[in-house]
Amino acid sequence: MAGVQFGQQIDMNGFKITELAPGVAGTDAVNVSQLTASTYAGFATSVGDAVATSFNVVHNLGTLDVIVGVYEVATNHDVMTDVARVDANTISVTFGSVIALNSHRVVVLPVS
Repeated sequence: MAGVQFGQQIDMNGFKITELAPGVAGTDAVNVSQLTASTYAGFATSVGDAVATSFNVVHNLGTLDVIVGVYEVATNHDVMTDVARVDANTISVTFGSVIALNSHRVVVLPVS
């Protein structure tokens, strides 16, 4: 019988499948474009300048629906800060005291 039968494996002998339509159903194959589009990209940066207590962080994620985490680089411990959403691409992070140069990391993740 010609063609691939249920239960058989497909051996591509090192060749790739090209022009695969985007998968729709839960059991469909997906193409690289679909995987790239579904990547949960976020933004991270270091803050601290030994002078200020507040920092604007431009994340360019295009949404107010973000989760923000802040941790101290030296200890990798989370720290509590005040976070305000300035606009869809910027947050403001405020510490209770001045922090050292690049001593903290701010991680911003969009909620999809």
